[in-house]
Amino acid sequence: MSRDGRVAMRSGESKWITSEASRADVQILRSQNQAILTGSGTILNDNPMLTVRNKKLQSKPLRVIIDSGNSITDKSLNIFSSDSETLILNPTNSKILKNGKIDLKSALIKLGEMGINNVLLESGSGLNGAMMESSLIDEFIIYTAPVILGSDAQAMMELPFKKMSEKISLNILELTQVANDLKIRAKPL
Repeated sequence: MSRDGRVAMRSGESKWITSEASRADVQILRSQNQAILTGSGTILNDNPMLTVRNKKLQSKPLRVIIDSGNSITDKSLNIFSSDSETLILNPTNSKILKNGKIDLKSALIKLGEMGINNVLLESGSGLNGAMMESSLIDEFIIYTAPVILGSDAQAMMELPFKKMSEKISLNILELTQVANDLKIRAKPL
């Protein structure tokens, strides 16, 4: 993300905010997880591979997509490549909340029942915010680039706080410089 906490322009353009070195470091992070979780909006807007592209790491995390609206129908999307398996959680195979959204806690329990104990969340502001609101984020690993994207760009999380008392404090566990970027490891308090 940018120094001002933005992850994409309003148009969805997001390539590239961080350095090539940070993107390579993310490949290592991906390889250390059993699954990569994202939302259907990210899939439809960015068409990511959600794979470990460094073949030396020999890891194939499960791609997990939260698709409350049953909008992932195009089988030519990159998530359907043979590079890794894909699980789409939608209303046909998941518990749905009264608001029509997938029950995220139940989704993580389902993954646990499959033997998946560590999940990397790589998503847009909507799913990031929903996961945070549901207290389902154990740790943040945030790469910040020395750029400012401005007020028209999308925030890292949709959290419509109105008061300072609603803020979420983080405990910084580690700060590392990766090229000109900062890698921040933190836990919500």
